[in-house]
Amino acid sequence: MSDESPVRGETSGQRPDLRASDAEREQTAETLRQAMGEGRLTVEELEDRLRAAYSAPTVRELELLVADVTVPERVIRPATSPARAGGVTLREGPGGERWVVSIMSGHDRSGRWRIGSRCTVLNIMGGSEIDLNDVELSDRVTQLNVYSFWGGGEIRVPEGVAVEVSNIAIMGGNDVKLGDEVVPPGGPVIRIRLVSIMAGSSVQRGRKLSKAERRRQKELQERQDRLLVENELVAAEGEEQGHQAPGDRPADRPQERHVELPEAQHVDQDPGEHDRVDDDRGQR
Repeated sequence: MSDESPVRGETSGQRPDLRASDAEREQTAETLRQAMGEGRLTVEELEDRLRAAYSAPTVRELELLVADVTVPERVIRPATSPARAGGVTLREGPGGERWVVSIMSGHDRSGRWRIGSRCTVLNIMGGSEIDLNDVELSDRVTQLNVYSFWGGGEIRVPEGVAVEVSNIAIMGGNDVKLGDEVVPPGGPVIRIRLVSIMAGSSVQRGRKLSKAERRRQKELQERQDRLLVENELVAAEGEEQGHQAPGDRPADRPQERHVELPEAQHVDQDPGEHDRVDDDRGQR
């Protein structure tokens, strides 16, 4: 008989490892993405760890994936450390990029970078991707102007930061998807102006998912859809049985029994019995 325990990580006298939840996997993935934005991981390392995070069965394995990229709480931050506001860092002062130009080419600005209080993105027969999720703001109000001609731009804005968008499109179109998030007042504001001529730009909130993350998200959505359909079928079946009359339910119906009757037995009569009856009648 095998002594191997069916519970992962369980040995004699040792508590088994706690199973990881989907929320904990997503939290680990977010920590890894932030580590990549800070330069602690390369893009290739991020892809490998995200793949391992989404397939990790225990919390212990998730902790190992972020053990070398998580700053311990005991580390004392310097007094001049920039303030964290919403999903970005705010350090007021001069400096920061003011131009992002893409002419017959592409430009990608993501990760950890500093943006000026006023920045212009110019796309001419080209495109650009501007990710503000890990950006460092130089002012409480940031003006981002995006001009596109025969091109387009994709702008990603962080969670928890107020975003105001105005757009003009001529023979083109702009797509703005910021969701229904309500941002508390008093925080930094990012104002985006979109001008597209025979072009189109988009503004979306949140990070851009990798291929592995999109595949994982699709699998989770398909699993949720299957569970939803199964629950609806079970509920419909229970409701149908509840509406049936007591005698109509299969459990309440009397079972039909087939009883085989014995064949009729034919008794041979005495051949002289009828003659005796006739003789008695004749004597009378």
